[in-house]
Amino acid sequence: MENEIKIIGLIADDAKNFAGLLGKVKITSHKVKDAKRIKDKIKKVSKGDKSILSQDDLDRWYSGMVDNTRIVCSISSSFNAGTMDVSPLINAWNNYVAFVNSLPDTIEYPNTPANQQKVQVIRQKEVEIKNCFNNGDDTVYNNFARELGTFERNGIELENSRNAFENSPSSTNNITRIQNAMQALLNQNNHLGQFSLVTSPRTTAIFQRHSDLITRFQKVYFTDEIDRLRQEYITYNYVVPKRSEFVNSVSGSSYSFAELNFGEYGYALLNSRMIAGLEAIKTSLGNKIAVTSCFRNPKKQASLPGGSSISQHCYGTAVDLRTSNNQTLWNRVAKATCEAGANYVEPQAQSTLDHVHGDWRGTSVGTSYCNTTFAAKDGEMFEEI
Repeated sequence: MENEIKIIGLIADDAKNFAGLLGKVKITSHKVKDAKRIKDKIKKVSKGDKSILSQDDLDRWYSGMVDNTRIVCSISSSFNAGTMDVSPLINAWNNYVAFVNSLPDTIEYPNTPANQQKVQVIRQKEVEIKNCFNNGDDTVYNNFARELGTFERNGIELENSRNAFENSPSSTNNITRIQNAMQALLNQNNHLGQFSLVTSPRTTAIFQRHSDLITRFQKVYFTDEIDRLRQEYITYNYVVPKRSEFVNSVSGSSYSFAELNFGEYGYALLNSRMIAGLEAIKTSLGNKIAVTSCFRNPKKQASLPGGSSISQHCYGTAVDLRTSNNQTLWNRVAKATCEAGANYVEPQAQSTLDHVHGDWRGTSVGTSYCNTTFAAKDGEMFEEI
C-alpha cells in the first residue's frame, strides 16, 4: 500500500520561496508475505528407511531456518532511533517466506533423536524470526510516530506564530516567525516522506493522523500581501493595523480605490471618516477635487524626501487635495476640509499652495489650520470665486 499525502493546499505567494513547497509526500508501506505454519509441514514417522528421502528436506529446512533467522534478526538489531526505511527487513522476511513456501507441503522424517532436536530448533527459530521482525517493525513505526509528533509541534508553533502576528504583532511576533515555522513544518514533512513502514491497521491509523494534521495546519500555512504590508508597520515603528482593516475596494465614495491607493500593494487602509470627509468636501465645492495622495504604505512613506516618519497617510486617515498653486482654490478647499470635520488641516506654510492636506485621525490637533485666525476670516480667506 502507498499512502500519498498532499500537504496543505492553501499556499499563498510567499510560500513559493520554499524549496519544493510542501508538495506531495509519499510515505510507503509494504505488505508482508505469509509463511506456511511449520506444524502443517512436518510429520514424523518411525518406519525405518521408508521416509529417508525426506531427510534432505528436513536438513534444508533446518539450515534455512537458522540462516534466515540470523539474517532477519541481524537486520532488526541494526535498526535504531534513526532508522526510517523498513524495506531491508521486509526483503529479508519475504526471502524467508519464499524459502518456507518452496518446501514440500509435508515433510516426513525418520524419528531419530537428532531429527527431533532439529525440529525443536526449527520451531524455536519460527518464534524467534517473527519476534525479530516485529521488533524491527516496531522500531521504524515508533520512529515515524516520534517524528510525526515533531511535525505536530511544528504545526502548533505555526498556529501560535500566526495567532501572535494577527493579534499581538511585534518585533518578535512578526512575519519572520511565521516563515520560520512554515519552513520547519515543510522540512519535517519532507523528513516524514523518507519513511517506509509495514502495512498494518496501525500504519493506516497513523497515516490518517498525518492527514488530519495537514488539514488542520493548512489553515495557517500561508503568508500573503496583507502580511507583508502589516510587517512594514512593525519595521517602521507604526502601530500595526488589524488584517481586517485592509481593503482592496471602496464603497460609499465618489473616488475609486485606484484614486485613493497610493501605496505599493493591492490593499490599503481607507478610513471611513476620511471617506465621509471627502464626500462632504465634494458636496461643499460642487465637484470632486483631484487627490494627489491618500493611503501610502510605510515603506513608501519612508522613501519620500522630507516625509513624516509617522504619517496619517499610512493609516488611511489623510488625503492631499490638488490646488495647483492657486491661492483662492487653496482657501476654498481648506475651508471645505475644515467644515468636513478634519481633525487637522496642514497650514499652508507646510503644505504649500500645491495641495491641501487634511486628516481625520480622530483627535483634535491644536496646530491645525482650522484653528488659526486666518481660517476664521471667512470673507477674506475663503472668498468664493
